[in-house]
Amino acid sequence: MGKTVNDPSQTLPSGEPEKHQGVFDQIMNSMRRQKDFPTFYQHVVEINETISSSYSSASEIANVILKDYSLTKKLLTLVNSAFYGHHRDGVCTVSEAVILVGLNQVQMAVAGLMLFEQMQQTSHTMELKDSSIQAFISGLIAREISRKLHQKETEAACVCAMFHNLGKHMALFYLPDQHAEVMEYAKAYKVDLQQASRAVLGLRYEDLGIGVAKTLGLPPKITTSMKSFEGKERKIMETNPLQAVAHLSNLLCETAIEPSKARREKAFQKIEGDFGLSREFIFELYADVWEKASKYSKIFNINLEDSPLLARFAKNVVIQDDALLKDSEYVVITGEFYDIVTKGIADITKILLEDSYELNSILSMVLEIMYRGFGFSRVLICIFDFKSNRIVARFGLGDNIKEFMENFSFIVSSSQDFFNLALHQSKAIYIKNINDPPEDVTIPDWYRRTVKALEAMVYPIIINEKKIGLFYADRKTKRTDFSENQMEYMHILCNQAALAIKQKGR
Repeated sequence: MGKTVNDPSQTLPSGEPEKHQGVFDQIMNSMRRQKDFPTFYQHVVEINETISSSYSSASEIANVILKDYSLTKKLLTLVNSAFYGHHRDGVCTVSEAVILVGLNQVQMAVAGLMLFEQMQQTSHTMELKDSSIQAFISGLIAREISRKLHQKETEAACVCAMFHNLGKHMALFYLPDQHAEVMEYAKAYKVDLQQASRAVLGLRYEDLGIGVAKTLGLPPKITTSMKSFEGKERKIMETNPLQAVAHLSNLLCETAIEPSKARREKAFQKIEGDFGLSREFIFELYADVWEKASKYSKIFNINLEDSPLLARFAKNVVIQDDALLKDSEYVVITGEFYDIVTKGIADITKILLEDSYELNSILSMVLEIMYRGFGFSRVLICIFDFKSNRIVARFGLGDNIKEFMENFSFIVSSSQDFFNLALHQSKAIYIKNINDPPEDVTIPDWYRRTVKALEAMVYPIIINEKKIGLFYADRKTKRTDFSENQMEYMHILCNQAALAIKQKGR
């Protein structure tokens, strides 16, 4: 016989059930009122009942999955991908997938695919979209942790991590006003979201997620992985690695997207101490996840385009060894250049995720966005020629650019001119007035002779502590000074170019 799905009132944690039940009922009722949710709910329950039954055969399990064409297609794509390891002849049927991959793995995969499909269809705000992307990235981090530590249930670790914060996502979608109160409470009283949600809602997000998962009949491995275990990290890593990895991967994702460099550093130090991981191990994880994100996002139907969260992830931890990073909050810009710059950054992010791009095309895109978006007279990307020890112009846009590039070259030295200072100090330099530079910066003679500009910017390209080149931009006439927002987005564009160079150099 099939498994009977728990009554909602029996799925909540013990202790003060009257406080829990009101919020839980409100969310479950809201879920059932969604236009397509009743069908989705019934199908999830039916699949989990069938898979959990000890009497079900591979063909019976296949029949219930085959009712959903989209799910069938995604499951077979996933099973045949590198996610599970390629089978030589390919898996063509759901029955074969059940036999080859295993019943438990199919149940976990189906849970992930179906719930993420629902999350994507209902993510009508950027915050909801980024919540699902955060869950996806956490899942990939968990998969890489499990793989690197040679744990057995690599794919299960991925799915458990994806649903570790299910309660928060449910509140964000179904109780947005109360979720905003939870966020405000956490910020005001400097507590985590579990404490804040208990204070505001009467139950922790963790308990809410467990309740929803049990109601849907999801595997016990998923519900167990949602439980916290503060202070027992290394012990849980040994006794229940799925639970530990689900928690750790979400911590690593939250840390990666934290805007403040100081808070990131503090979080990394705590993770290193609690779990015994090295910083090198952690950043290798981030690099591996970045490379795999695009490939697996298509299978899980995760749309990675135009995501501020993904931009922060790349900026903070993928190119963290480049000195182009700026310790500041992630900003949103407004003004006349908004569409050109922000759409350009989103387009480049999408191309970088594909990893099939031409490097010169990316560099040309970056230059065009700078030129059109910020109103420069000229923009250049210059490369360090190791043999001659010179910086030479490679690509450019703007006034008389061909002649300008022919004369734009200098020797890398210990000079205090603003080009060499930018390279040696690994920082961007902005000269508001070439005729009145700061006291600690000089303007080289070759530049004064050949360049007619009023203001100029130099952004070094430093990868793995090596000088690769620089971006140069100038204006012939004075406009308003560059704002902090504009400077930040110049940094992001330069970071994207550095990442493109770095990825192609591997």
